Amino acid sequence: MSLSSVWSIVIQIIFFPILSRIYSPEVYGGFAVLNSMVLIAGSAVTLSYDRALVLPVRSRHFRALLRLCVRASLLGSLGITLFSVAFGNQVLDWLKIEFMGFWIYATGPLVLAFALDRIALAWRIREGVFRRSVPVEASLVMGTKIFNVGYGTFINAGAGGLILTTALLYLGRFLLFTGLLFKKGFRQLFVRPSKRSLQEVKQEYREYPRYILSSGMLNTASNYLPVLLLPLLTDSADAAGFFTFALVILDLPVRLLGSGVASVFLKKSTELRDNDPDRLAVVTEKLFTRLAFLSAAVLIFVYTTGPQLYSLLFGDEWREAGTIGAILVVSYFFRYISMPISSLHVTVRKEKRLFGFQAALFLGRLIGLLIPASLGFELHIIIWSYSVLTGILYFTFALDSLRIAGATYVDKALLLSALLCISVLLCEGLKLLLW
Repeated sequence: MSLSSVWSIVIQIIFFPILSRIYSPEVYGGFAVLNSMVLIAGSAVTLSYDRALVLPVRSRHFRALLRLCVRASLLGSLGITLFSVAFGNQVLDWLKIEFMGFWIYATGPLVLAFALDRIALAWRIREGVFRRSVPVEASLVMGTKIFNVGYGTFINAGAGGLILTTALLYLGRFLLFTGLLFKKGFRQLFVRPSKRSLQEVKQEYREYPRYILSSGMLNTASNYLPVLLLPLLTDSADAAGFFTFALVILDLPVRLLGSGVASVFLKKSTELRDNDPDRLAVVTEKLFTRLAFLSAAVLIFVYTTGPQLYSLLFGDEWREAGTIGAILVVSYFFRYISMPISSLHVTVRKEKRLFGFQAALFLGRLIGLLIPASLGFELHIIIWSYSVLTGILYFTFALDSLRIAGATYVDKALLLSALLCISVLLCEGLKLLLW
């Protein structure tokens, strides 16, 4: 799984400097707003049953859960399609992205494609086909990036190329994984489970539509809250484009940790929970410490070189994205650590606590954006407020994850505080020497 993520990251690093010279900040901003709505809605339409696909022991329960996921995704995306047809123009006007035009009507199909992709990724974890998925995913990512470049160069450098590329990636991953990697993949999609099996999985995973769904939606909404609000706060889609592109570098480790480390840790922690709960604390502590030093290295690199790095890689037009990235990396320092071990809340069935954190994170980020904006502060101050509050919340969440695993957390809190202080001081010194 990690190797697959590495290849995906390498391909994106190759293509992003090309794409940044084809698509403008405004185009990226409009696409980012639309894609944010897709990701928020897509995290909801499966009712979060996809996150439970790795858990059933019996095959009949897995097939029943799979049926629930697909059925909910189809119905949810249909409702969103009807809504976009009826109110699409009003949504475009409100979000200051009128130039997106008829692409607003693609929201429903994109939501369905994203939901199916989530199902395929969870299914891949269950099957454990990590190595076999590498050539499939690498080829797909390469193909969609080539399509993206070609569409923007020879057809239109508008948001259409970005939207079509995203749809191809989601659908391609679902179809190829299901058809090539999973045992009787397509057949399992069409096997009708018994009513008894459906009732059993609904009862067993009843907390998912209640708490996992809510926390997942809050998590996704809070992650993309700046993309949705910045056009309203600045009266321009450019700010959303810069913010989104700032995440290009910052999200690369997130994708590696999420699809690689977090997925493997979810499977491992589930096994340890049932067979060796004492060892779960040891494994979690070791992973936490390694992630802390990895996060410090990323912080030092991006904080020191942000504007220069983005200008060099993506062109002078994107220098502002580098400045924003250097600010956001402070919060990402804690996110890199907490995200891979956050699955512990699902493993040990602490869904209510996970929901509480996501609610606090959403409110904290909202406050971090709205208060400085209402006081008339400029964009960088707004981003600093957002980053600091986000970092504090992820810090407490990481320590809570340690606690529910039975690991020590006071010494880890001191470790994180010391690493952050030393890294920031080192960064300021390096900036004086280099720039």
